[in-house]
Amino acid sequence: MEKEILHLTQNELVNTISEAISLALNRERKHLNEMARVGFCDTYEVYVRTNDLGYIPHFHLRDAATQGEKFETCIQLRTNKYFHHGNYTATLNSKDRKTLANFMESINPSLNMTNYKATCILWNMNNSSDNITEEEMNVIPDYRNIE
Repeated sequence: MEKEILHLTQNELVNTISEAISLALNRERKHLNEMARVGFCDTYEVYVRTNDLGYIPHFHLRDAATQGEKFETCIQLRTNKYFHHGNYTATLNSKDRKTLANFMESINPSLNMTNYKATCILWNMNNSSDNITEEEMNVIPDYRNIE
């Protein structure tokens, strides 16, 4: 192994390290570009994935501290039902459901609309499979009771 390393020129070594750094940074950028954050709901982050293959309008809710390593789930936008798929199978307790409902009903100060409507708009902007209508955006599902 040492002999192989010794045969690398300084240029080859620099190029190899540069390529490794570039790949690592691109992985991070790709992850960041795949989501549109709505905001933070207590200890959770609410976001919409771009080009989501789920096709059912929904949003993701994950623990902000570990970025979903400990908790992540998906919840439908048109109704108060989970949309479990892939690894997104967690469920909320009653306290967290109430916190989510309050968050969705509250006004997003940056956008001057409810967080629910902002989430619907972000879904429509980033996923072309099934758009939420303006009328639907005005009826917030009861996220205090998620099935």
